[in-house]
Amino acid sequence: MFLAEVLAVHADEAYLDENNKFQLNKARPLVYSHGEYLGTGKTLGTFGYSVKKKKQKPSFGTGKKKRKSSRKKG
Repeated sequence: MFLAEVLAVHADEAYLDENNKFQLNKARPLVYSHGEYLGTGKTLGTFGYSVKKKKQKPSFGTGKKKRKSSRKKG
């Protein structure tokens, strides 16, 4: 096992998108493992994929009317 402390990260701007997010698929890195060089493939999922909440639809326009307050004006 190897442990290291990352002191700096440098990336060519060609691999950054319009939001300055690093695009790994553009860089096409190589991985070396047990005498073999491997390429990385497509994204298989993201962190929290299995528990991701579905986006809720806006609640306006559902046909429900607002209730008037039952309080008496003083």
